[in-house]
Amino acid sequence: MAKLIIFSAPSGSGKSTIINYLLTQNLNLAFSISATSRPPRGTEKDGVEYFFLTPDEFRRRIANDEFLEYEEVYQDRFYGTLKEQVEKQLAAGQNVVFDVDVAISRNSMVSVLCLFSFSHLQWRNCANAWWGAEQMFPK
Repeated sequence: MAKLIIFSAPSGSGKSTIINYLLTQNLNLAFSISATSRPPRGTEKDGVEYFFLTPDEFRRRIANDEFLEYEEVYQDRFYGTLKEQVEKQLAAGQNVVFDVDVAISRNSMVSVLCLFSFSHLQWRNCANAWWGAEQMFPK
């Protein structure tokens, strides 16, 4: 069964260095390719470094609940993880690696990853630990 693996630490802490090393070790790992609304830089290619979307396309996909997580880091500058991409990688039997900055928003994949990874009871426990029961499950 494929797994979701999260590396979470502040920017500049070495997450990418560790992930890039692990990706070379024949561990059946695949990197989660993020989507962004920024234009490609240099030789970046759509579907390799990022999935490049317009801000309007990004908003449409948010409205259609197509993201595991997303964040608007600046006006019209979005970053996020498409559910479809991760589902394809998991269906192919790949262990999907995520590089997550510790500055996680309420739109975070943490609760969604718990949904993908655990039973309902475990998801509730994970969500409770992250946000607190009062915020996740108001009475």
